[in-house]
Amino acid sequence: MLKSLFIRNFVLIDQLDIRFENGFSVITGETGAGKSIILGALALALGQRADVKSIKNGSDKCVIEISFDISAYELETFFQEKELEYDPLCIIRRELYSSGKSRAFVNDSPVSLSVLKELGGQLIDIHSQHQNLLLGDDRFQLRVVDVMAGNSSLLDAYHSDFIRYQQQKHALKTLQAKAGRIKEEEDYNRFQLQQLQESRLEEGEQDALERELEMLSHAEEIKSGLYKINRLLEGEEQSIVSALKESLATAENVRRYYPEMEMFVERLRSAYLDLNDLSSETETMQEDVEFDPNRLEWVNERLHTLYSLEQKHRVSTVAELMEIQSDYEKKITGNRFL
Repeated sequence: MLKSLFIRNFVLIDQLDIRFENGFSVITGETGAGKSIILGALALALGQRADVKSIKNGSDKCVIEISFDISAYELETFFQEKELEYDPLCIIRRELYSSGKSRAFVNDSPVSLSVLKELGGQLIDIHSQHQNLLLGDDRFQLRVVDVMAGNSSLLDAYHSDFIRYQQQKHALKTLQAKAGRIKEEEDYNRFQLQQLQESRLEEGEQDALERELEMLSHAEEIKSGLYKINRLLEGEEQSIVSALKESLATAENVRRYYPEMEMFVERLRSAYLDLNDLSSETETMQEDVEFDPNRLEWVNERLHTLYSLEQKHRVSTVAELMEIQSDYEKKITGNRFL
């Protein structure tokens, strides 16, 4: 209910202070008496756009202040949402300056024009001929019905339940989004783990494969070199082993007449035995080295797989890849208990 209207320096009004009592109030007067000016001041105080031309000539500022008894309007929730102090006697003040600035207050708290207009729409309805009445607003009709039916406690309970519903709805969306992220992460982890598991990683495998690749890539050179060594050690012509064997036999004969040859004989025997073993080993190694193009292709492909995985996971060893595989297994196992 409108309780009072105070106007100062607005259009033609120097100062006006009107008090309204309970019941029906009527302001009458001839055309030009100022009735429209009062309605204009009331509209300005309730959020209408300001115009510096509304300030009385010779004044720097105009002030319009109105008070309402809102005890029956059930606006506590509105005041809470807008972070305003609620008081059954609501005082609204609008100040307009000649510089063009405008300020609005509700219970001495500064507010924006949008908040002021929203509040004013719930306090008073200003209309004239050919203007739509607020009575056509469904929300206003519902408020009237609720006020007449005394649904205050029911509305408060509904508001509380609705707020809890919104909170739970938001919490559900948050959990659903989290579950979605966990599912995406699990799918990603499973893909990475599957790729690592299918690779059947073995510690030390890369070093062994790199050595085998080196051997397979140079098999002909290795085999040729071993053959040459074997021929030099024990060939039909200029055999080092045969020459040592003959030298050892000669030294043993000389030793019978010259005991000082004992140490020389032992050194020849040791050299002969070592070179004879070397000759046998090179022959065996020569037989073991074979060029296998299929095996070479497989080793290359296997190393390519390992190198690709290491580059993808930014590591340099198979052991590190195996640690990453173990981490993915732990993550997937952990997600099952969330």
